[in-house]
Order: sequence, then C-alpha cells, then structure tokens
Amino acid sequence: MHGPEFKKIFDIFGDGIFAAESKSWENQRKTIKSLMNDTRFQEYVATTTWNKVETGLIPILELVSEMGMEVDMQELFQRLAYDCSCRDPTSLCIELSHLPHEKAFGGEEAVLYRHILPEIFLKLQRWLHIGKEESFRKGKEVLDKFLLHFISNKQQNFKEIGLPVACEREDFDLLTSYMRVLVEKCDLVLNLISAVKEVGKWKFPNKDELKNLIYLHGALCESLRLFPPVPFQHKAPLEQDALPNGHRINPNTKTVLSFFSMGRMESIWGNDCLEFKPERWISESGCIKGEPSFKFATLNAGPRSFLGKQMSFVQLKITAVAIISHFHFRVREDHLISPSTSVILHMKHGLMVKVSKSV
Repeated sequence: MHGPEFKKIFDIFGDGIFAAESKSWENQRKTIKSLMNDTRFQEYVATTTWNKVETGLIPILELVSEMGMEVDMQELFQRLAYDCSCRDPTSLCIELSHLPHEKAFGGEEAVLYRHILPEIFLKLQRWLHIGKEESFRKGKEVLDKFLLHFISNKQQNFKEIGLPVACEREDFDLLTSYMRVLVEKCDLVLNLISAVKEVGKWKFPNKDELKNLIYLHGALCESLRLFPPVPFQHKAPLEQDALPNGHRINPNTKTVLSFFSMGRMESIWGNDCLEFKPERWISESGCIKGEPSFKFATLNAGPRSFLGKQMSFVQLKITAVAIISHFHFRVREDHLISPSTSVILHMKHGLMVKVSKSV
C-alpha cells in the first residue's frame, strides 16, 4: 500500500503507475505489462539502445581515449538512460550540451527530504519559495514545459498515422496504450527492428547471444544486490497489520525498507554477503540461478514488482558488451567515492575514469 502520503511525496509522477492506487493502478499495470511482453517492443527497445550506444556513447569514449582525458561515467550513463527514453533532443553527444529538462529529472534530493522532514517544514519552504522545495518546483515547471512540447509532437504523429489524439494534459497516461498500437501497427517501427545491424567492428548482439552471457548476468545481479538504484522504500498500512515476526504495525505508520542494508545482511546472503561474487547467481549446471524477489528486493517484490526488469537487463548487457570489449577503464586514484543525498543511489562526485582502447 502506498497511500496519500506516498502520493504527496512523489507528486511529480501525477497519476502515473508509480503513485497510482486501486483500479487506476490495475489498469495501467495491465497495459504496461502487455506492452513489455510484446516481442516486437522488446526488440525495438534493444535496437534503440544499441543505436544510442553506437552513435552516442562509443564516439565519446573514443574521443576521450584519443585525447587522454578523464570523463565522468556516471554522467554519460545518465545521459544514455535519458536518450533511450526521450529521443529528441539528444543528450549524449560530443558537446555534452546542457539540457534543462534532462537535469530536471534529478529531483531525488528533494524527494529524500520529503521522507524525513516534517510536513510543516516543507510547507514553509514552499510558502517562502526557498530550499529543496523551491528547486523541486522549478524542476517540475521545466518538466511540464518539456512534456507539453513532447505531447504536442506525439499528437501530430498520431494524426499522421490515423490514431486517436489525447487532447487534454491529464490524458498523458494514455500515451502508454497508444505506444502499444504503434508497436503493433506502425510499419516504421517494424522496419527498424527487422534486421541485425553490423557496421565495421560493432555488431548488434541478438537475443540468444545476450542470454548466453551468464557470467555478465551474474555480475549485474551482484551489482544490483550491493548497490540498489533505489536504496530504500517505505510502506504504510491502511489498517493494523503484523510483520512475519509478530511485530504489529499501526495504521498509517511509515515502515522504511532498506534494500541497501538487506543486500549486505549475513542472515539473507550468508557469510560472504560483502563479497562481489557473480558466481552466486550461477547454478552448478552453468545456468542463471534466480532468487526470490522478497530476498532480492532491489527491483521490488509482490504486486508492485518492476515490470521492466527483463528489458533493463537487455539494455545493461548491450551497453556492457559494447564498452567492456573495446575499452579499458581506470578510476582516478584520488577520486572520492561517497553517496549523494538522494532517493536514488548516485555518487556525489560522479565516477571519474581514464579510458583507453583495448588492444
């Protein structure tokens, strides 16, 4: 149960699936699940990711390698993630130009303070237009303007291919179902995913090749176990409830779940819980060994488990295959590694590395 408090904290998501409840949540989840399970959509996402890596990330790494410069890999990966979601304008380019709406997505610091500060303190910040709440407000304004422009462009595309148009701002959630129609009906999309692309030494890895990367899969799971992108979450019951150990939880009591701590607990992962061991995800027969979602809770568990899990692994593997096989990375020796103040696990000072080409 998320509840009204959760929705207030994450008001930037509006009535989207992340904060939705009841029937609205059920309908959105059914639609998104149907889209995620469509093979053609999966192939489209994989192809799009590869194109972004090939035309955006790789050229930057090659340039940095040739010039002997250092680069912030966290910054590059954030831009790559943005470009895979929003195709225009491009964030991952040689110029690394500043895009206000791309940076506006990073309101995680304000969201963290909403978890821990009293409501009266947050209201005071909003009234005085100061602090994290003011920064958050400005970021939402930038996002609203960007989304309005994005929706307008989408509506024009729908008109051109004869699809219904969402006319109101609150109809933005319907874009998800429209995208499903695009995947099923639009020849342009089907043509984009119809062929495996090979340019010079860069070759698009197909599904079977990605599935055979067992050790890489284990390494990704191990990274997510030790460094969950969302390190904590909270739940609040509508009625009195009880934990498995018998501890009673009163209605509307906020219970914080630390996925970061859970990934490092001996009682859950054994005596070697602090070791980075991809092997723990590989069975004796050499296959990927799954773990219950309530044990490996990084991608959530139960009814609200992350629907994009498989697609995320595909994107991660494509990116890893492309860069690890062609570049060496060395972290700056004096680089300070510390977490940022955020609901998303970021490095406060980025990840500065020196890049060199593989021989």
